[in-house]
Amino acid sequence: MVFLQVQKKANQQPQQPTFEDPFLNEFFFGQPQQQKKRRLSGQGSGFFIDAAGYILTNNHVVEGAEVIQVTLNNNRRLSATLIGADPQSDIALLKVKGQGPFPTLTLGNSDQLNVGEWVLAIGNPFELSNTIT
Repeated sequence: MVFLQVQKKANQQPQQPTFEDPFLNEFFFGQPQQQKKRRLSGQGSGFFIDAAGYILTNNHVVEGAEVIQVTLNNNRRLSATLIGADPQSDIALLKVKGQGPFPTLTLGNSDQLNVGEWVLAIGNPFELSNTIT
């Protein structure tokens, strides 16, 4: 299990003038402002599906990310790149840059579940170590 931190750029809309008269808008607000760029940060969790460093996570966590930082359980930090994503199923595949092998989880087959069987969601949100739902 890994903890993900991402940084994204977002456009900040300039203040909208409140007067219909362009003269009053310029007098009170000055020249129209350009959109400002600001950085957004986000976080999530994922897990290795391959010992070579491939991580499965949610697309909404890494969508639009410019920087993806992965923290392992031993507090080792690695950079990752987005390999591919499917927004419709909210799945993304990352690849870390670092020495492996990495511990992996095996995906189960949901077609083999029966009604009433237990299912666990394992994560690492908010840098809390090993949460289970």
